Amino acid sequence: RRILTERQRLRVEVERRTEQIQKDKAIIEQQAEELQKLDAAKSQFFANISHELRTPLTIILGMMDQIEKQPKNWLKAGAKMIRNNGRNLLDLINQILDLQKLESGTLQINPQFDDIIPFLRSIFDQFQALAISKDMKMTFNTELETLQMDYDSEKMLRIVSNMLSNAIKYTRENGQVTFTISKGIKTEVAPKPCLILTIRDTGRGILEAELPYVFDRFFRATTQEKVSSSGTGIGLALTKELVKLFQGEIEGLSELGSGSSFIVYLPITQQAPRAQSKDALAIPATI
Repeated sequence: RRILTERQRLRVEVERRTEQIQKDKAIIEQQAEELQKLDAAKSQFFANISHELRTPLTIILGMMDQIEKQPKNWLKAGAKMIRNNGRNLLDLINQILDLQKLESGTLQINPQFDDIIPFLRSIFDQFQALAISKDMKMTFNTELETLQMDYDSEKMLRIVSNMLSNAIKYTRENGQVTFTISKGIKTEVAPKPCLILTIRDTGRGILEAELPYVFDRFFRATTQEKVSSSGTGIGLALTKELVKLFQGEIEGLSELGSGSSFIVYLPITQQAPRAQSKDALAIPATI
């Protein structure tokens, strides 16, 4: 009986260790699959970023050739084109660096107290020409004529520009992009008033299974890949991190074939120093 008991104990131990080995194997296989997906995403990112860098560099080098050959004809227009593309390159690099700073916790906001509604309207207006070039309609709706609150203008510009740029990029010709501003309560953020920014498009939409991942770095929805090979796959990731910096939240809603909505909730605070007069900010490059 003692021998039988020892055999039973050994059998139980073997079964236990075998089960643990199988669990460990499953975990290792899952981790390997996730690493493979991450490597593929990084490879796609570097391919995309190379394309984003190559285009303006090609324009700059080509324009330099034209200026050298015909300086009288091309100097003024060429200098403007070189300057614009140089700014786009610099801004693209700054966005990548900002994302790294956000993840390391070294990027800070510098809020000032001012009326945010005219500021948001000015960002929207700067996208009108792009929308017209794609034969689409843009609509600006606001429930608030004025709203004095704390915000960092540069980072707010980045948030709204990325969202509007994405909406326009993935909307078909003759489509529509709507920017709606409202005020409400978002209990998940805090039981306090929030500024709500909603950008809705009538584009291709995003698959339901992919929607939870749209804010992940390097991720690009399959429906977006069919539209364009451009973009680095970090624009929405940066947007989400900037929103979190404001202690806000962002969520995405989508229906395949009908379009997408991205909604930002920003807690309204009124504690920062009043903003000084400043020049209008230009739209940054979007990624």
